[in-house]
Amino acid sequence: MDYEFDQKPPSPKSPFSLRGIAIFVVVLALTGGALYWIIPHKTSGSAAVAPAVATPATPTDAVPPKKAENTSTPTSPVPDKETETPAAEPAPETVTPAEKPGKDVPRQGDPAVDVPEKPASPETVTPTEESGKDVPRQGDPAVDVPEQPASPEAPQTEQALSPDNWRQIEDGTSALCIQYTISRGDTLTKLADRYHTTIDLIKELNHLKGDTIITGKKLMIVPGPWQIEISKSARRLQLFHLAQEKTLFAAYDVGVGRANSTPKGEFVISIRLYHPVYFASRGVAYDYGDPKNPLGAYFLKLAQTEPQERPLVGYGIHDVPNDVGVGLALSHGCVRVRQRDVRKLYLLCPVGTPVSIIE
Repeated sequence: MDYEFDQKPPSPKSPFSLRGIAIFVVVLALTGGALYWIIPHKTSGSAAVAPAVATPATPTDAVPPKKAENTSTPTSPVPDKETETPAAEPAPETVTPAEKPGKDVPRQGDPAVDVPEKPASPETVTPTEESGKDVPRQGDPAVDVPEQPASPEAPQTEQALSPDNWRQIEDGTSALCIQYTISRGDTLTKLADRYHTTIDLIKELNHLKGDTIITGKKLMIVPGPWQIEISKSARRLQLFHLAQEKTLFAAYDVGVGRANSTPKGEFVISIRLYHPVYFASRGVAYDYGDPKNPLGAYFLKLAQTEPQERPLVGYGIHDVPNDVGVGLALSHGCVRVRQRDVRKLYLLCPVGTPVSIIE
């Protein structure tokens, strides 16, 4: 039998099947993703910069030729100091030595930093030891050599004054000597004050053993007054007699303070000391003759004539054992004189004798 008419005809297929819809969705998604990455679009952050640069420039973005020449880097071989900085050369202030293997090992660095410092000037050189105010010590030759050698530049007449004038006083033949007859009530102190001299000189010239004098006896006296002038640069002391007019009596070589420590100005002899005691900086006292006492047999202490904000204490004119430092600048400020010369000053110059110290 033919069952063709009894069977239902097949239904036609719909164009919108599930498989077709799925394929369409996949193709649409791929197409949309491709268009998203191809078409430029604006996003936040730095990611949007790259696509914008990659886009070909339009004619309106082109720079005119003239402006391009002015803004371009010159082709001249001379570099532009303002715009070009060698990449391999760091700034001078940041340059530091790469390594410091040792104290004396040469190193590469900034010349402005590695140049050695200049040595200290002679004025700033300080002694290595400060054992005492007038203790002899080794000094800097550049400082201790006198600027003007004392003896070679002194006139011959000045050099001859000291021995001749003093010898005439000892002999009693000097024009400065006078004969005085002792009166009732006279004492050595009164006579020394009246004639601006010292008791020690009266006793030595008249060979007196004590302070007793006899009325009616004659005494030889050398009246003053006297004045002392000291030149630091010449290392020279001059003694003047002021009785009638200022007359040079003697001149002696002296030593002065190191590094210009001897003060300048006007002073007077305030104390005359024989066999002085030395007081160290720690308050310890050393008697005359003690090896730790750097002073000699005579000390003429100086005092300022006018009050100062910062008084000068401890300065004087004195001798030292073996005449160390005479003619040089080795002391801590005192004026050093040879023992044979300072003894004459000690005998002639009483307390109150003016002393001028000049440069």
